[in-house]
Amino acid sequence: MKRTFWTAVFLIFVLPLRLWAEEPSFYVNLQDSPLYLKAGFDTAWPTAAPDGSWREFTSWSNVIISKLKLPDQAGQPKRAFLSPSGRHEQEWTIAIPFTMEGPPPLFPGLYLAAIGDNWEIYLNGTPVRSEMHLDGKGRIRQHHSQRDVFFPMDRTLFRTGENLLIFRIVGDPTDQTIGFQYSAPYYLADYEYISYKNRETVEMLLIGVFILTGIYHFLIFAVNRKTRHNVFYGAFSLFMGLYFLSRTHGIYRLIPDTWIVVKLEFFFIFLVIPVLGAYTEMLCLGRIQLVTRIYSGLFAFMAVSQLFFVHSYGSDALIVWQLLGIPALLWIFLHNLLLPFVREIKTGTKFGDALLNSYPGNLLIGVSFFIFAAITDIVTSIFLHLPKQFSHFALCVFVLATAVMLTRLYGRLNRELAEKSALLENAETPEAAREAVFTAHGLTEREQEVAHLIVEGLSNTEIAGRLFLSESSVGFHITNIYRKFALEGKSNGRAAFLSEVLTGGPTNERCFSQGS
Repeated sequence: MKRTFWTAVFLIFVLPLRLWAEEPSFYVNLQDSPLYLKAGFDTAWPTAAPDGSWREFTSWSNVIISKLKLPDQAGQPKRAFLSPSGRHEQEWTIAIPFTMEGPPPLFPGLYLAAIGDNWEIYLNGTPVRSEMHLDGKGRIRQHHSQRDVFFPMDRTLFRTGENLLIFRIVGDPTDQTIGFQYSAPYYLADYEYISYKNRETVEMLLIGVFILTGIYHFLIFAVNRKTRHNVFYGAFSLFMGLYFLSRTHGIYRLIPDTWIVVKLEFFFIFLVIPVLGAYTEMLCLGRIQLVTRIYSGLFAFMAVSQLFFVHSYGSDALIVWQLLGIPALLWIFLHNLLLPFVREIKTGTKFGDALLNSYPGNLLIGVSFFIFAAITDIVTSIFLHLPKQFSHFALCVFVLATAVMLTRLYGRLNRELAEKSALLENAETPEAAREAVFTAHGLTEREQEVAHLIVEGLSNTEIAGRLFLSESSVGFHITNIYRKFALEGKSNGRAAFLSEVLTGGPTNERCFSQGS
C-alpha cells in the first residue's frame, strides 16, 4: 500500500511539470482588440464593421450580458435572488475586429475560456462553428454554456490586415453565464498548440484516483459495517472525483446539454462539506454533532432543489454555499480536528505521537498540507501569473494520505486484537482478562481508569467526581474508548462496551474482521 501511495504521488507531481509546448508561430490575443456588443442579430452584421450603434469596450475581460445593463434591456423585469424561474430567451451579437500582419498558419485554431448559452461564430462573414439548438418558437431545447472551447478553423477565411469575428449568442438575459463569463484567455493560435495546452491527462489521472479511492472505502464498509466513517470518506472522495470530471471539457462529449453538467457539478460540490464534516466527526468524535446535521441538511436541500430549477437558481445557491461554507469549514477544522488533537495532548500523549498516531493528528497534517498548497496557488497566480494547479494535486495527495492513514491504523488495530486474543487465552481471572482487553485495545492509563469505572456501573457524573475531572473530559475519554473498541456512533455504546468487556459478545468477533 505504501509503495502504491508514493508511486501515485510521484506521478501526480511529476506529470504536471511536463514541458510546455513551444511558443506558437501564430498567436492573436483577442483581448488586445476592442469588443463591440449589440442586442439582437442580423445576417448583415457578420460582414460589416461595427458602427456607432454598437456599445464599445476598448478593454474587456469577462463580458456577462446580465451585468452590462444595455440600453435595450432598460425596463425589463429583473430576476429576484434565488428565484426558481428565468426569463424568455433573447439574442445578442458580439463583434471583435482584429488585425493580422502576415498569413495564417496551416492549421489555425480558436480558443475561448468560456461562452454561453446557445451560440454560433462567424469569421469574416462565414460561419465557422454553431451550437444553436432552438425549437420552432425560438426557445432553447439544449443548452451549451461551455468552458474551454477550442476548434480548428479554415485558414482560407483569414485575411492579411483587418478581420472580424462575430459571436451570435442566445439565452436568458438574467443568466450569469451568457456571454464570456471567464476573464481570460481568448485567442487565435496554431491548433496544435491549443490542443496540446488543453490536454487533460493529468486531470483524468487525478479524477481516477478520487473515484477509485471512494469505491475502495465503500467496499471496506461493505465488508465491515461498523466502520461507518468509511461511507462518508468514500462519498467525499467520490464526490470530489465526479466534481472535477464535470469540469473537464471532455464531459461535453458524454453529456451534450451543459445545463445537466452544471447541475451535476453543483450537486457534488454542495455535498462535499457535509460528508467531510460527518467523516471527521465520526472518526475523531464518534458521532455526528447537531451543528453538522443542520448545515448538512441545508446544503443537501440546495443540492437537490437546484436539480429542478433554472441554472441561475443554482448560481445563486452557489453564492449561499460559499458564504455558509466558510464557517462550516472552520467548524470542521477547529471542532472536529484541532480540539480533539488538543485533548489528545492533554491526556498525556506526546505531541509527535499524537500527530502521527491519532486520527485528528493525521488529518491535521493533511489539511495543513492542502491549505499550504492553496496559498501557494494564490501567491503564484497573483505575482508570477502561473495557473492554479497545486491545490488540486494537494487535495489528491490528501485523499491518498488519508487512505494510507486508515490502512495503517486499522493494521495496528488488527495487531492489537490479535494480542488481545492471546492475552485472553492466558488470563487466569476475569480481572486479568479485562486488563488484557484494555491493554490490547491501546487504552491510555487514564482511559483504563475510566473504563474500569464504567464496568463498575458508574455514570459519567460519578466518574468525573471519582477522578476529579470535568464531565466533558470524561465524555472525551469515553468517546476515545468507544472508538478504540470500534463502537463509534452506537446509540447504545455503553451496553455494547460492557458486552465486549464482560461477556465477549458479538462485537468481539466482528472486531477481528476490521481492516482495509
